[in-house]
Amino acid sequence: MPNQAHLNSTGRIDTMSVRPRAFLSMWCPERGIVMGQCKNCGNKGFFLSISGLGLCDSCHPPIAVDINQRMGIINESMNLIQSSNVLKTQTHRLELLKKNLDALYKYEKKGITRGITKLLSMYDMLREETILKSVKAIMDAAIAKATAAPSAKLSVTAASKALEAITSGLQELPDNEVLLDYMHDINKYIDDAKLKSILDAANLAEFKDKTNRAIDLYKEALFFLNGIEEKDQWQLEQIAEIETRIKELSQ
Repeated sequence: MPNQAHLNSTGRIDTMSVRPRAFLSMWCPERGIVMGQCKNCGNKGFFLSISGLGLCDSCHPPIAVDINQRMGIINESMNLIQSSNVLKTQTHRLELLKKNLDALYKYEKKGITRGITKLLSMYDMLREETILKSVKAIMDAAIAKATAAPSAKLSVTAASKALEAITSGLQELPDNEVLLDYMHDINKYIDDAKLKSILDAANLAEFKDKTNRAIDLYKEALFFLNGIEEKDQWQLEQIAEIETRIKELSQ
């Protein structure tokens, strides 16, 4: 039986399997002499030379080159998808991977390659897992930096990096529930950090006996809190405390 380009035992595409192994018409005990037939163009004949991919002399060279080149791109893309920590690089390589798998699938339908259908069936899962893992890594690093920031303002700046990564992820995976949860959590973190930044400034104004300035800042904090649609318990408590503080300072 002619060889096919396929996945080897390590899970990588075996490019060596596309080496030509020419033969003529075959002897089959049950059927007698079986004519060789090209899997690509369909030409057949008793004296037609067929390669290890099941191709005639005309079809084999360009198809073998195309398969080898695409398999090389697939293997390289898989390595970069797994090793890179840059989301843009990973998404670009995922697109390249899918493009070349689709191109090889046309050969599989003719029996020239195999294993491509399996890879295509795994592609969507691979793409989602890669993007989620990359976004999570960026988010964790950003939150760690934000937590260690010496001021609330710097904390917001650091956390915004996570928001950018999540937004990029949602462009690739719209309505993904995991990313939407990430978005909710990071927005909550940023809102709290922004509020803390305003309150820190208000406390500083109080300390410097700048009462009017402190009242303005507390009002700014109230305005900010009122703009949050879904308030948690801590934010509701802050509203009550700020309103009380404004009354005390206004007396």
